[in-house]
Amino acid sequence: MQFSLPTSSILPLLLLSIPMHAHPLNPRMEVSDIYKQTLTKPGCTNIRLEGSTLKALCTAVNPAAEESSLDLNTCFANYAGALTRVSDKQGGYAGSCSACQLSGTKLACECGVGAGGRAKHSEVELDDWETLQVNDAGALQCESTFGVS
Repeated sequence: MQFSLPTSSILPLLLLSIPMHAHPLNPRMEVSDIYKQTLTKPGCTNIRLEGSTLKALCTAVNPAAEESSLDLNTCFANYAGALTRVSDKQGGYAGSCSACQLSGTKLACECGVGAGGRAKHSEVELDDWETLQVNDAGALQCESTFGVS
């Protein structure tokens, strides 16, 4: 006696055998994740902060690395001592934050809290697609990601 399953019964069994991190129905994995480019994907090098300007050598779609720079004042504001991403390019964090430095891909500053002169330590990870992107030309940008997943 030979035992066989109809083809329609095999597909669910195959899907269950795929590891969860690679599962095609995993809601945490998006097709667009493949195309999202950040500071370390595709691989920017010589990442540095000069004043409020982030500079890096980033590889574009073509293999040549391009020098790219972005004034982070257009990306971040200081709200009550916290570096906060803005989408209107009117951030201006450098006016009330000082001693800013880059540690790897993390921006760290001492930001003023109100008129009292107190400063609060604040950090933001720049190697996050929701914060900063590298476009196909290799340019750094902090464009709005509204409507893009």
